[in-house]
Amino acid sequence: MEDGYYGYNPKQTISEQIQGQAKVLQALKATNPDLGGQRRSRHLTSSGGSLKGDAARPRKWIMPQTPDLSSKQNDLKLERQLVQRQESYAKEQAWTKKQIEKLTKERLKLEEEEQKLEEARKRWNIPSPPLHPIHTPTSSSSRVDDHEETPEEMQQRILANLRKMRNDLERDKRELDTAVSQSSKRSYETTQAIQYYMIRDILVDVVNEVVDKCSDRAKSKKKNDITRLLLAAAEKDYDSSQNFQSKERAMQLISEEIFLQMTAKMCLETVQEWVSTEDYVKSSIQRLIINSAETIATNNQAGRKDDDPAYDLITATYFHMCKERRKKRSTVWKHTQTVHYVDSENDSVMSGITADHDSTKLSMARLVPVQLWTEKRFTPSLKNYIKREKEHWQPDLMTIHPFIMNVTKRVSGVLTMAVSPTQRMIAMGTVRGDIFIFDLWYDSSNPVRYIKNEGASSDGVMQISWSLDSNRIISLNESGSVFMWSLHPGGSNTKDSRSLDFKDSNDEIVPSQLTLLLALDPDAEDFDFQEGPLARSVAQTESQTPIVTAFHPSHTLIGSQNSLVVSFESGDIYKCNIEHQITETSESFENTENVMFPTVQGAGDTIGQDISVELFRAHKHAVIYLGYVGNYGNMISVDVKGYIFIWKYTRRKISHYGWFEPIEKYWLEMANEMYSTMNNETPEIYFSDDYALEKKKMKGKNKDRMMIELEEDRKDAEIEWSNMKINQVWFTDFNKKQDRETTVYRPDTVDAKGSPFHIIMRQKTTGLLLKHYSQLHKPVQHSASRFLACHPSATGRELVFMLLFSPFPPKSGRITFVIVKLDGRLEVVDRRIDVILTSEEYERCFKDDVCSFQMSNTVDAIGSSYIYLTLMGALMVFSVNTGTLVLSTRKGDTPAPIQWTPRSPTKLYFNASMALSQTRGGTYVMLYAENQTSVHVIKVTDRNTKGKRMAVNKAFKLWNSTSPSPGPGPAPEQTIRRQEWALKRDPFGHVALYVRGLILGLVDDAVQKVDGEFSEEDRKIHAEQGRRLAHQYFGLRLKGPGAAEEQPTEQREEGKGDLDQNDHRVQPPVQGDDLRDDEAEEHPTV
Repeated sequence: MEDGYYGYNPKQTISEQIQGQAKVLQALKATNPDLGGQRRSRHLTSSGGSLKGDAARPRKWIMPQTPDLSSKQNDLKLERQLVQRQESYAKEQAWTKKQIEKLTKERLKLEEEEQKLEEARKRWNIPSPPLHPIHTPTSSSSRVDDHEETPEEMQQRILANLRKMRNDLERDKRELDTAVSQSSKRSYETTQAIQYYMIRDILVDVVNEVVDKCSDRAKSKKKNDITRLLLAAAEKDYDSSQNFQSKERAMQLISEEIFLQMTAKMCLETVQEWVSTEDYVKSSIQRLIINSAETIATNNQAGRKDDDPAYDLITATYFHMCKERRKKRSTVWKHTQTVHYVDSENDSVMSGITADHDSTKLSMARLVPVQLWTEKRFTPSLKNYIKREKEHWQPDLMTIHPFIMNVTKRVSGVLTMAVSPTQRMIAMGTVRGDIFIFDLWYDSSNPVRYIKNEGASSDGVMQISWSLDSNRIISLNESGSVFMWSLHPGGSNTKDSRSLDFKDSNDEIVPSQLTLLLALDPDAEDFDFQEGPLARSVAQTESQTPIVTAFHPSHTLIGSQNSLVVSFESGDIYKCNIEHQITETSESFENTENVMFPTVQGAGDTIGQDISVELFRAHKHAVIYLGYVGNYGNMISVDVKGYIFIWKYTRRKISHYGWFEPIEKYWLEMANEMYSTMNNETPEIYFSDDYALEKKKMKGKNKDRMMIELEEDRKDAEIEWSNMKINQVWFTDFNKKQDRETTVYRPDTVDAKGSPFHIIMRQKTTGLLLKHYSQLHKPVQHSASRFLACHPSATGRELVFMLLFSPFPPKSGRITFVIVKLDGRLEVVDRRIDVILTSEEYERCFKDDVCSFQMSNTVDAIGSSYIYLTLMGALMVFSVNTGTLVLSTRKGDTPAPIQWTPRSPTKLYFNASMALSQTRGGTYVMLYAENQTSVHVIKVTDRNTKGKRMAVNKAFKLWNSTSPSPGPGPAPEQTIRRQEWALKRDPFGHVALYVRGLILGLVDDAVQKVDGEFSEEDRKIHAEQGRRLAHQYFGLRLKGPGAAEEQPTEQREEGKGDLDQNDHRVQPPVQGDDLRDDEAEEHPTV
């Protein structure tokens, strides 16, 4: 066949091959009787032999009409073979195409690598190494010449070889067919013709099938051989190209590494040169600035010498200023001082004051007074707690007993009173300069200690501070003198007793003088720096007068505090270490080193009397309060402008100048956000009964009809107001004559350009709506006109500020209490208490000292501390937790559960100051005045039963556990309970002194034992004596050093009789759980 076996020709496309095969099938059907045509053999024809008679003529075989299954099987077999050949050909074409693409990609990749290498050589000027061409492996029959065969040529050659192999195969098959046809016999019998043709066709099919299979195997084997050769050539080519690329990449990496090293070296040299140049320029500029400062300061061109300490100080100061500038303002040079503008017409204490850039602002602008809290802030638990608290403060359950404590007329008046930490002792400082110490546990008019001013002129005592152990006091006089006194008795003087009007009887105490430990006088320059770096650097330019004093919490092993803190008008604070200056012989054993907060500086700075001193400097205004966080932690100071600084006593907080700097700075912005009316805006009236009646009269309606319509309009106005859902009260006012209450409601947020405020007027008795209108208001900052005072809470974890605000129409002037939390990061507590003032009260508070307040301890059952306020002869008590007014003597004030009116002669002083003590089962409120020689004392005693105490305590715990998030929670304080102990066999003996004796005895025994001067037998004797004394005085049996055994029950019961109030001693505080409901004894509130 011309087109190949079964029409297969590799040069034709698939469609052409299918058409050729179809033609072959048609020809096969035309010649094959089994397929509906004349049967004709492809290999055995009529020309190959002869038949006798009729057999020699071609015969037309008539096939039966029934379908022949063999013809259908042949068709299926042919179609299957065609499909197989098409699939095999398609696979060969795809494999060939894939190989071509792979070789093409490899060639492109090699060209790109060669191009990169060439560019690198050109860039780095690296000579190109001799490159050997990549030889493509060829078959052994290929001719080797100088021409390099390309992949396209190799592909064409392989395809030509494949065609040649196929043509050779076809030729061999045709020759085989011819040989088979020639080997057939030429003559057969007539009866053998059918068998002959049948056998011949079978043999032909078998032979064709065998030939096809053989040719396929040979072709497949040859194809596999070719594929293996091509794969081996490709792998060899890939390995050679990969080796070459690896070499080129290694050379490139080496070149880059060399280049980077050289570049880094050059850059380093350039940077070092630039840095050295910059340092030289900076040092030149700094030297020029320092020399200029020296020239100006000394008025000498040469300036100071290099060895002068002042020269080093100026240099160090300059560098410290540069450091601070870089740390706080890296791009802008700016001092921390602000320009103050003082307006003569503005009496605000906040005029011209802004927070320093390094101070954290504490804002109280958005605080809402507890009297104006919305309904949603009063949760059910809080309402129940307030109800129980008011039930606790009832006139029949809280008794008030006033009495007078008289002092001699010689003192001319009382300037200050201070309560000891034990709440037992009261220190009184007078106008004359005398000091009296009273013991509240003794029902005696005489003090237990005193000191008399022997000078010719008065020197009033302005402040008194107690030590933690209540054994020492510090007094500050008007002249600026500071004294430290000890309560250890210093003897008595009969002349003093007569001049001070002390009572002489068997029932009265015989006072003893205080013992002087230290005296510092500013006139003698005792507060001026004498030696040390601060003196040489002239850190103090002029003499200063102290205004506040306090003990520093550092103490010795046995609890003595030998350091005091003094603040001055300039804002400076001194810590004076006076353990070496105390000259009292009876306390010489106390002059040991501090074990708590020991001295950390040791720079040698001293003031008068060779007292070691440390400087705390940051305030720019007078400090009015000195205290400690938690009464024992970091020092806290407050000045008159509201700056609150926290100081940590550690060496790391010493600045380059030699003084301590605060670790945290805060500024209380003493201002409220108020709202002023925008007068250019017309109010919008929603309802007004006067306006509605006038309108209806104009329409000529009768009176009854008008009233009916008016009530309908009023109901509609009430519904409209309730739908607005505005419940934030800003201001309330009550006109008693007209029985009219006016309430101003503000929105939750007030825009700077103005927001509508709704004004509601109602009849007080009936609650009838009279008028509803709105008016635009804009926010305005309203600053406090005076900073009155600040005091810590009992635990020292909160600081309460009392501020005075001027009237701001429609609001009157007021006193505001703001609480600042000291535990952790300082923040303003969302709890504000306002006291509304009349115009007269505000003017007197602004000009004179007619108000004072103190903080009580936390009451056990209620769980709250209280603010005791005296205002122009009136006493008020507010709960810190709820802001509820529980006791008041002020007329016309908000009704309180206890409304008490003092009677003469115990009527309260108009300009009274206050001291507060809680001991002996009651609260003692002591009111004194500068021009009065007596002290009014009000004793408040809690007589609530156990059931009522348990009820209010349960309500407090419930509120504490379910404190609402939007509103404030309970104050984070704990109840302070103190226990005074007495010796069993010597009830009037000094317990602390005896314990100190025991400790010193043990120390003496240990020292002598170590030195070898104390035998083991002597130690046993001393130990036995100590155990015997302990059992005698305390009812304890000591088993060894530090071990104790409880006294027997009968001894404890017997010992209870040693403490009795009839003997001027107090039993331990009785707790609520130990009380019966029918008890009516006096119980302690703390």
